[in-house]
Order: sequence, then structure tokens, then C-alpha cells
Amino acid sequence: SPHEESRRDMWQYIYVVVGVALNLLFAISLLFLRYVENSITSPLEQLSKIVSQFANRDHRQTEKNEQFIEKFEPPRTGDEIQALSTSFKQMMIDITGYVENLEIMTREKERIGAELREISDRMGANIHENVMDAMERAEVLENMAQARKERLDAISGEAKERLDLLSEETRERYDMLRQRYAELTGATLQAS
Repeated sequence: SPHEESRRDMWQYIYVVVGVALNLLFAISLLFLRYVENSITSPLEQLSKIVSQFANRDHRQTEKNEQFIEKFEPPRTGDEIQALSTSFKQMMIDITGYVENLEIMTREKERIGAELREISDRMGANIHENVMDAMERAEVLENMAQARKERLDAISGEAKERLDLLSEETRERYDMLRQRYAELTGATLQAS
């Protein structure tokens, strides 16, 4: 009957519309996921890889570290990820500078130590070891702790501001990176 055909045609039309809508929703979802991958996930993975490579380097090889840093270009996403990457690049530059300054200070202290040992040997006393050891340990540890604390406070504050802007997914990735950085910093402090 015409009424049944009309009804059947209506249901077919509804199925077609629902099918097209679901396919369209699926396509839009895929495009959104691709956007998230290209604009958030991939840049964070790239940043994580660079930070990990830098953390595993011998920081006493200043020239090689400077070349490594020069090659790193923060992703040009125009958002918090780019700002975070730029901050990490600045942190790598600062760390390289701190290591270089520590090496200069260490060489100077070794030179002074050699002079004091020579004087001590002339005097026949072993004053040098007690005085130099105490001075060196206290001053080096104090300088390193203060410099690291200031830099970490600055980075932590800046990272917290930027973290508030990131999505929950990105926040989880950031927490993992921050924990890795803390482990590396802790290992560096213990090695000192």
C-alpha cells in the first residue's frame, strides 16, 4: 500500500541521514584527533626527546652542548608549548653557562690550592688540607645550591603559569617530564 511505501521511504531516509551524520561525526573526530596530535602531542614528544638527550649529555663538554642547543628550534605552535620549549632552551643555555662558570671557579680554586699546598709544604704544616677542604665544600655547595634553587624557582613559576593553560592531557605529559627533570636534578645534586 502507498502508506507502507511512504513509511518505508521515510525510514530509509532517516537511516541515510543518521548514517551520513555518523560518518560526518567520525570524520570530524578524526580531523580533531589529527589536530591534537600535530599541535600538542607531537611537539611535546619532540620536546621530551630533546630534554632527555640534553639531560644525558656530558655537560662539561661546553662546546658540544652549545652546538646541540643551537640545533634545537622550539616548535612554532604559537601557544604554551612553544613558550615551554623556549623556556627549556633557555634553561639548557643557562645550565651550560653554570657548568662553564663552575669549571672556571674550580680551576681557580685548584690553582689557589696548589699555591697554598706549596706554602704549606714550605712551612712544614698540613694546614692547607683542612682549610681548603672546608672552604671549597662550603662555597661550592652554597653557590651551586643557590644558583639551582633560583633557576628552578624561576622555571617552576613560569611552568606553573603555563601549565594552567594546558589541557588535562597535556598536563599529565608535563607532570611526567617534570618528574624526570626532578630525578635528573636530584641525581646531579647527589653527584655533587
